[in-house]
Amino acid sequence: MRVTNRSNELAPGVFGRHGFFVGTWCDEHAKYLEDAQFPMVTMEGDWGDFSFFNTCGKSIRWLRVSNTKKILGGIRNLPNLEVLSVAYEPRDVESLLDLPKLKSLEVVSKNPGVLASGKSLERLVVTGAIDFDVRSKNHSLRELCLINPRADAFRDIYQFENLEVLEVFGAKTLDSLGFIEHNHSLKVLRIESCPRLVDASAMSSLRSLQRISIVRCPVEEIHKFSGGSELELLHVGGFPVKLKWRDIFCIKSLRRVVAFVGSDISEEGVILSALDACNRKHEKISIVGGKNKTVDVRLAE
Repeated sequence: MRVTNRSNELAPGVFGRHGFFVGTWCDEHAKYLEDAQFPMVTMEGDWGDFSFFNTCGKSIRWLRVSNTKKILGGIRNLPNLEVLSVAYEPRDVESLLDLPKLKSLEVVSKNPGVLASGKSLERLVVTGAIDFDVRSKNHSLRELCLINPRADAFRDIYQFENLEVLEVFGAKTLDSLGFIEHNHSLKVLRIESCPRLVDASAMSSLRSLQRISIVRCPVEEIHKFSGGSELELLHVGGFPVKLKWRDIFCIKSLRRVVAFVGSDISEEGVILSALDACNRKHEKISIVGGKNKTVDVRLAE
């Protein structure tokens, strides 16, 4: 077990070098947890005795667990826990919802729907989600990250009405972003390594989007954004994508575009013409790479 605080400061003489705890839990360890501003605990190995939760559980705010499947037996003794990261799939995932102040949860789970209905949960990171069957609307969830999800994991995301950040990595069967068209609070969209994603048209109708990153996805075209768009950053790369530069640069809030343009040597001229057509000034245009080029356009306010 390793103990630090939010500033990554250790407890010399209490937990030993680098903050690692080895030996018998005692009152001195308990006092450190009580006095620490934001105690952070990392547990590895096969810990069988969690008795220290009974005496110090109220002090722990941040807990990371790896290969310690017995940890959930004492989870209810952590009433002030705010951040929990579990690097395996717990048997009783619903028990995590008993934590009244839990704001951030990272977990491996095939069915995270029940988890996402936690009343205080603001951030959820799930690896391996198959079914995202949300039993009740979650009005607190602000950030959702799905890693290697199955197709059905996107079915009920529209129920997260206050979702502001959505990240998706490695969705092998995802071919469209149509599932986000009702998430009108979404501000940040990051999609990476989705080999079948070709249709991204849904994002162009969300005025709330401020930052978009689509990388290593074979998106065919970035469509015209609706009037009143708040988009500030657009990043597309890893596959050739057709950009309508004039439509993009006419977004008044836009400050930067980073895009993979392939081997088109005339791209800089196209960009300059589009900037002139939209009466937009730029701070810098850079095109890097040899045969496969990436363009970075920074716009003036």
